[in-house]
Amino acid sequence: MKIRSVSVRGESHQRLEDFFIFSFSDGRLKVAVGDWANNLVGGPYSYPEVAYHLGEKADTLLGGGVIGSILARETIRKSELSGLDLIYQLNKRIRRAYEDLGLTDYYDNRALTFTGYLVHLLVDSEQIKVTAVGDVRIACDGIIIAGRTKRIDDYHSQMRKEYIKRTGDHEGAYHHIRPSIIRQYRFQNTPGNEFSYPAIDGTETLPREEIEILSMPTPKRILVWSDGFITPDDYSIAGLENKLKECYEKDPHRYKDYPAVGYLRDDKTALEIVLDNFEKLEVSN
Repeated sequence: MKIRSVSVRGESHQRLEDFFIFSFSDGRLKVAVGDWANNLVGGPYSYPEVAYHLGEKADTLLGGGVIGSILARETIRKSELSGLDLIYQLNKRIRRAYEDLGLTDYYDNRALTFTGYLVHLLVDSEQIKVTAVGDVRIACDGIIIAGRTKRIDDYHSQMRKEYIKRTGDHEGAYHHIRPSIIRQYRFQNTPGNEFSYPAIDGTETLPREEIEILSMPTPKRILVWSDGFITPDDYSIAGLENKLKECYEKDPHRYKDYPAVGYLRDDKTALEIVLDNFEKLEVSN
């Protein structure tokens, strides 16, 4: 078994808000890639437990995306759960952070939440169990099996595209759509609207039918990647990197062939896994 990883902090972030983990024991592989959102409302916060994991001083001020990412990562490290049980456990841990920080109105003002998306895998020689929430994607043997773009993201990328085409203002485009991005949180974990979407944020993850939970025979190759990358032509880390290079060569401001919510390069994380045996694990970067 071979695993290769890549994880790069986005240009607009002080700290990486993506994470990946993997562990291999007794013939079973556990893998997760998470992508937490940069807090646009609230904070920064002092949370000593997270600062400790970052090797920072206890009173270091941190954004909610960083806090949510580290709490999710460490919860998964210790957990043997998957599916809805894992999602419940993650939401419970993030909710406890709100209590520790004295955040009481996050339910009514979800822009305050520490919001994240996830692909989690349990793999043995016979089958793979997948739990996926949001737009972290997984491909098995060259076929995407989980991960979905939010409709509200498509709406905002179109909104940004139209603004740039009308004004030519690449630099100000994100600031133009930012108020609408903040307003989108009223659709988060709130079913009943065309823009509703599930997330891991300390509340109940809804609509449940958009949580992707599945089992399938163990493939030969797996690729998991966060939305800082673009869906590649070749399902490998090299394929992801080549596609992103092509994107910025053809559309450097990300509003033509590859429209995006923001043109700055985002956090990006990927794991490439070759399941050629379950006797040992080889790791490379």
